[in-house]
Amino acid sequence: KATVSVLNCLRVSSGRLGCLWAPRPIYKQTMLVRGVFGRAVARPAARWCSGPAHDAALGRQILAQDAFEVLAAPRSFAMGEKAVRGKYRELQMMFHPDRVTGEAEDVKDLYLEVSAKCNTSYDELLDPYKRGCLLLKLETGGDIHDEERALELMEKLDEAFLEEVMEMKMAIADADDSAQLLSFRAKAESVYQTYLDKLAGAFAAAAHEEAELLLLKANYYRKMLEELRDLLPPE
Repeated sequence: KATVSVLNCLRVSSGRLGCLWAPRPIYKQTMLVRGVFGRAVARPAARWCSGPAHDAALGRQILAQDAFEVLAAPRSFAMGEKAVRGKYRELQMMFHPDRVTGEAEDVKDLYLEVSAKCNTSYDELLDPYKRGCLLLKLETGGDIHDEERALELMEKLDEAFLEEVMEMKMAIADADDSAQLLSFRAKAESVYQTYLDKLAGAFAAAAHEEAELLLLKANYYRKMLEELRDLLPPE
């Protein structure tokens, strides 16, 4: 009751004094939290609590955006992960399905869709390989997972690379124990990371064909690592 009275007083004061404080149409104006002595204390709600009506419009906008736009990240391969993580947490709090359990079904469905889109965007940007594939598609329309394009790029791969991959795959198939598999995994991870490290320079120089080839090579080792993960016992 005391909290409500204080808010009412502030509303009145804001009207008399030229809107020194004007309450926003937020979902939860305040949250009651327990203080150090166990007393209920009114604390302003987080800035993301703007209400289902307002958030629905933002949610529909998010569904039409790419991952970089969703998480307010620069469209660049070399981007700051810290800011992305912060934006992701903010959006997940804003569009958490539990916030709209009492709302209409279409609102619930929207929140679920936006929450899923945020998860997908976060995964795309935090995974360097997926980020590279997305950036390539946005900048050139290219997709190394397109079968026709992949075949065109494979013709440009040098024989030494293909022989190296084939030898590694045969060695993995003939491995007798986990120790050998772990050794192959360490080598595959090192090679995979080398290709990812080179991507930053390729994108910075707008060398898109080079970026495509690097992603294709990285994909060979990415699949190899997935195969090794299935062969090795759970850690």
